[in-house]
Amino acid sequence: MEDGQIQYADKIKKSELIGSGCLVQVVGLIFPFIFGAIAGVPGVIGGIVLCLILLIAGSRMSIKWICGNCNNPLVNKSIKVCPACNAHFETAPSSTHSTSPQPGYWATKRR
Repeated sequence: MEDGQIQYADKIKKSELIGSGCLVQVVGLIFPFIFGAIAGVPGVIGGIVLCLILLIAGSRMSIKWICGNCNNPLVNKSIKVCPACNAHFETAPSSTHSTSPQPGYWATKRR
C-alpha cells in the first residue's frame, strides 16, 4: 500500500458459542425451576420473566465485532477506524460520480 492511501475494511459480526453470553443464558434457563421450587406458581412466572430478560441479554453479550482486515476485536459497532491496522470502516469513495455505495471487501472477494 502506498503512503497516504487510506485503507478500507468491513466490520464482521461474530457470535460466540461458549462464553459469558452463554453462561448468562444458561442461568436464565435455570431461574424458572429454582423460583418455582421456592415460591410455587408466582415464582415460575417471575422466573420466566427473568429468563426472557437474561436470554436477550446473553444473546447480545455473545455478539462480537472484528475488523475484516486484521481480525482485531472491536469494542463496539460504532468504531470508525480500526485501532490495530488503522483501516477505515466507511465505504470507499467512488472514482465515478455514482451515488450507490461501494461493495466491501467480502462482497468482492472470490471464494
